[in-house]
Amino acid sequence: VDKSWFPYGHLATALAAQGRYAEADSALRELDSLVPGQPRGMEMQSQVRSAQGDYAGADSLLQVLLSSRSEPVYQQMATADRITVAITQGRLTQAEGWAAAGLAEARQRGDEQRAYGYAGWMASIDYNVRPRPKRDLSAVEAVLREFPPESLPPSDRPYIGLARLYAAAGQPAQARRYLTVARESDGRLWNPPIRVV
Repeated sequence: VDKSWFPYGHLATALAAQGRYAEADSALRELDSLVPGQPRGMEMQSQVRSAQGDYAGADSLLQVLLSSRSEPVYQQMATADRITVAITQGRLTQAEGWAAAGLAEARQRGDEQRAYGYAGWMASIDYNVRPRPKRDLSAVEAVLREFPPESLPPSDRPYIGLARLYAAAGQPAQARRYLTVARESDGRLWNPPIRVV
């Protein structure tokens, strides 16, 4: 029996996309019986609950995941999903608070990628969800000063995300600048090589 989450996760995703939530949940419960507490399986169970409108059930599973796994990747994954559930329910202040706490922890650990991720979450909540955005990029700009993108490995530089944020903030010149830097730093993304076999 394959005990990885991949086959169960893909099956559950396909079933949920077809609205077959009970079957998706059954596949994830089978995974949990084989590998109890598998973090990706728990996250997917919360997503199935959320897709059905059971936000309390989704959040409950995410809280269990947060309390049972200390690895930063699972902490960020569960926190990001809790932020999404809170946004869906209109609890923007709580979502922003979780993103701010994640940003503070990422900065304390010196984790540049997660710092960019949480700062981006905070800004995107403002621009994409609020009826009257504050247009405040202060958290993003603080992360830019603390962790310049050039200090990250080229494949991890968040230029495209920054361009999207600055465009949403009504700063097209800065957005274009980040798009230009992205294109210049990794031209393969813009003009992938064509292979003839």
